[in-house]
Amino acid sequence: MRLKLVVALIAGALVFGACSTGPNGSGTSEDAKARLTAALLQTSGGDSGTATISLDTDTSSLTAISNGELTEEQAQAIADGTLTVSSKGKDPATATSLTTLDLGDQTVLEMRQVDNTLYLRADVDSIARLFGQDQAALDDARRQAKGLGLDWIDTVFNGDWIAIKNLSQAQDQLGQTNVDQQKMLEGIANDVTDNATVTDEGEEDGASHLVATLPIRQTLEDVLGDLGPASQTLQGLGTGLQDVPDGEISVDFWVAGNTIERIRFDLLQLGKLAPTPPPDGVDKLAIDVALSDFDGNVEPVEDAVEVDLEGLMQSLLGGLGGLGGDTGGGIDCSMLQGAPPQVIKLYKKECPELQK
Repeated sequence: MRLKLVVALIAGALVFGACSTGPNGSGTSEDAKARLTAALLQTSGGDSGTATISLDTDTSSLTAISNGELTEEQAQAIADGTLTVSSKGKDPATATSLTTLDLGDQTVLEMRQVDNTLYLRADVDSIARLFGQDQAALDDARRQAKGLGLDWIDTVFNGDWIAIKNLSQAQDQLGQTNVDQQKMLEGIANDVTDNATVTDEGEEDGASHLVATLPIRQTLEDVLGDLGPASQTLQGLGTGLQDVPDGEISVDFWVAGNTIERIRFDLLQLGKLAPTPPPDGVDKLAIDVALSDFDGNVEPVEDAVEVDLEGLMQSLLGGLGGLGGDTGGGIDCSMLQGAPPQVIKLYKKECPELQK
C-alpha cells in the first residue's frame, strides 16, 4: 500500500509547485487521455510494485542551485542517488515494504515493514562524512536526543537497526484509521486526468509517451479535497491555495499497455514563476520515477532494538516545550492545536484545556 501511495502522491504532488505553459502538440486526443486515466487507476489499484525515484540532473546544476553550498562530491552523490520503495499487500497489518535511500554508491537509509513492524537503520557516519558534519555536532545531537528520553538513539548513531511495532496503532494515534486509502488514491488519479489536456508524443522504447498539461490551481484544489486528513497537515505546513498562481504545468508519463512505466517532472518549469530566476548554470533538473514489478520478500530483523511508540511520540512532542512561552519545562500546548484527537488525548494532564 505504501508504494501506491507514493506513486499517486507523486502524480498529485507534481501540481504543488508553480507553473509554466505545457506542450500543445498535435497528438492531443481523448484516446490519449483515456489511456492515461486507465493506467493511473491500474497503478494506484495494484497490490505490489517498486518505484525508483531519482533526479535527472548534473553536478553543475546542483552546485549552481545550491549557490555553491554543495561541493562537487556532494552534488555527484545526490545526482547519482536513488530512493527505492517496494511494497506488497493492501492491509497495513500484513503488508510488507522495503525502502532504501542511496547516495552515490552508498545505502545511507533502509526501512522495512513486516508484520505490522517498522524496522529502520541509517548510516549516520557516511551521511556525516559526505556532508562535512563534524564529530562534535554529532555528539551534541546525540546528547539532545537522550535529553528527550530517546535512550535508544545510540543504536541509530551506531548504524544498527531499531524496530517500531504496532504501526496500525500509530495510524490510530495520528487519526488515519478511518481513511479509505484506495478511494483517496483513485480520487487523486481521477483529479489529474479530469483536469488534464493529454498529448500523445509517440512511441519511445515500446511505451507511449503521454504529456499531461494541468491547470495548477484547480488540480491542487481537487487533490487537497481527496487527501482528507492529510490535507490539513499539508496546509498546516504552509501548502495551501492562497499563494498558488493561475497557470499550467506539464507532467510526462510513459505507458506500456495499461501500465505506467515512468513519470517525469521538469522542475525547471517552476523557475519561470519564482520571484527570482534560478541561478545561472541550472540547466537540467527533473524528478524521474521508474515503476516496475516487485515479487521479492521482506524479512524481519531479529536483533533490532525495540522503540516504544507512545514514548517516542511523547518525547518528540515534549521537545516542543518552551517554544511558545511555556517555561515550566513541559510541552507548549499551543503546538498541539489542530492535532488529531488521539494525539491530544496523550496530553490530558499537561493540556486539559484542549481536551473535548
